[in-house]
Amino acid sequence: MKRRARSEEHRVEHFLFTSGIVLAFFFAFVSGVHDGGNLIATSVLSRSIAPRRALVLASVAVFVGPLLYGSAVAVTLSDVLPGKKILQSSNSIPLCLFLVSGVASAALWNMMTWWVGKPSGSSYTLLGGLLGGAAAAFGFEVIHAWNLLSKVILFLLLCPVLGAVLARIGMAITSRIAKEHGRGPRSWLQALSLVFEGMGHGANNAQKSAAVIFMLLLSTGSSCDGQIPLWVILGCSASLAAGIPVGGWKIARILSGKTYKVLPVHSFASQLASGIVLAGANLLGGFLSPNQLLKASVLGTGAGGRKGTPWWIFGRSVIMAWFIHLPACALIAAAFHWCASRALGLGMGSLERIMGGLGP
Repeated sequence: MKRRARSEEHRVEHFLFTSGIVLAFFFAFVSGVHDGGNLIATSVLSRSIAPRRALVLASVAVFVGPLLYGSAVAVTLSDVLPGKKILQSSNSIPLCLFLVSGVASAALWNMMTWWVGKPSGSSYTLLGGLLGGAAAAFGFEVIHAWNLLSKVILFLLLCPVLGAVLARIGMAITSRIAKEHGRGPRSWLQALSLVFEGMGHGANNAQKSAAVIFMLLLSTGSSCDGQIPLWVILGCSASLAAGIPVGGWKIARILSGKTYKVLPVHSFASQLASGIVLAGANLLGGFLSPNQLLKASVLGTGAGGRKGTPWWIFGRSVIMAWFIHLPACALIAAAFHWCASRALGLGMGSLERIMGGLGP
């Protein structure tokens, strides 16, 4: 009986482990579909780079970026939810189930919003899913509040502001140089700025999926040295890069092509500013939304000249991310975990403790 029980437990663990890896790669692919259009939008709308060439450059940059910037962002996420010590010491099935619940809810929500033409921020959906899954499995006490505040929330809030400020400064410098030389940035500079931004974009987003797989490896004892294997980085990079051309034409806009006109100088300044912020965040392990950063950087250049409308649209998207997309994924992940956990005979995690605390 004990041998049969262990065999059954091993099969469940293997199924959850494999499912988690597949879902993490799928989430990276969907993230590429979501963000591909926004990544190349300024280059295409400003006619700085032909659409096909922009997609090729962006795809290559997104693939290469995670290999150059390291894995600080992935380590940050694993330190927030629920921490390496818990991952390496607890029963692997509840840990795998919480990770599967989190990434499954994020991928599902991303697909739903993409299908209806209202894409959500992949960073917020994954964060919400993992927070909801962790809280459902172990309670809020396993979430490291300081790491969550210092490496996630602050970066999500401040990086778009910093991108807008740097873009404004870059716009002033670039415009002055363009006036002196009688022309805007050359095409090779536009390509370099797109590649620079794409590498940072790819590194930050790919590491989020890599963090899920890394935590799965830790929970099953498959990563004893605490290092993210190369195959994980390569798989997440390839999945993210593969999604960019797929979604490049469906969501190839920033805010709206009708809201303002993007000039080559706007494109160059915004991409350079975004690339600088992304590079710093990747090296510091900061979890941010590259999509929001790019939008804020474009607005920081003053593209289009209409001051109120674009910023209002951007502010609305930020509010949607914090108060709709993130909580929705958290609730879906929690519900999925509680149902699956009950079906596997593991109880209902934190919900069971809460109900027990309420008394008979």
